[in-house]
Amino acid sequence: QGQVKLPLLLQTPEELEELLELPKFTKYVRAYNSMFAFTSLGGKIDNMVNNGKGPYIFRLGGQNHHRIRSLWPPEGQPPKFAQLYIYDSQNEVANRMSAFSKVDGSSPLDTNIVEKLVRIFDINNEIMKLDELMTDLKGGHVFGEVRAFIYGLPHEHILIWLAQLNKLATPTDVDRLISAEIPDKKGDPAAYRVVSLFMMHGPSNSCMVDGNCSKHFPKQFNSETYVDENRYPEYLRRDDGKVIYKETIPLDN
Repeated sequence: QGQVKLPLLLQTPEELEELLELPKFTKYVRAYNSMFAFTSLGGKIDNMVNNGKGPYIFRLGGQNHHRIRSLWPPEGQPPKFAQLYIYDSQNEVANRMSAFSKVDGSSPLDTNIVEKLVRIFDINNEIMKLDELMTDLKGGHVFGEVRAFIYGLPHEHILIWLAQLNKLATPTDVDRLISAEIPDKKGDPAAYRVVSLFMMHGPSNSCMVDGNCSKHFPKQFNSETYVDENRYPEYLRRDDGKVIYKETIPLDN
């Protein structure tokens, strides 16, 4: 009825809160921010205009152009400008620090802080989590050899094609990789939390048609996985008494 309800702000990561209280972080916060920026602008400080106590002068004469040379860095030289390069994660911190070091290699920035920022991004950045997930999937660590894939944001819908040898050909293959049951709350609390928070919801206007769920929930219980006449799997859904409540609505397998 004309009211807008905004979601609560996300909790600041504890490690980042600690850094915000650290003087040697706040003093160089712009440098740390630039270190993790997607792109940065380089230039020179013009000391001819102001040699007193006034603000620094950053002067651009005419148009600002992007200088680009070969797309590949010369052998033995670090990449620069718009050159294509890949930094291995093993030396990620050293590579980031080197870009902000003086000619003699010294830097006022703290390596421990950079390591902590890398860890914060890895843990809290949703896009990084998706990238790590796709790395696992493409590497064959979950479903086997992946021949092709499509994925995108913001909903992270993922479609993969498996090599013929790794396709799920039998109910046993399906059960090995896919579960449609509520995890055991005591035996696997992490899986239970993920399923209850993100994979189950009660009736809503977007999925209800004439009072029924358009996705045909609740599903019937099955004592085993089987393949129906249309070659689609009907998953194992045992009547084991597990229930998750959404508002006041009980949801089972």
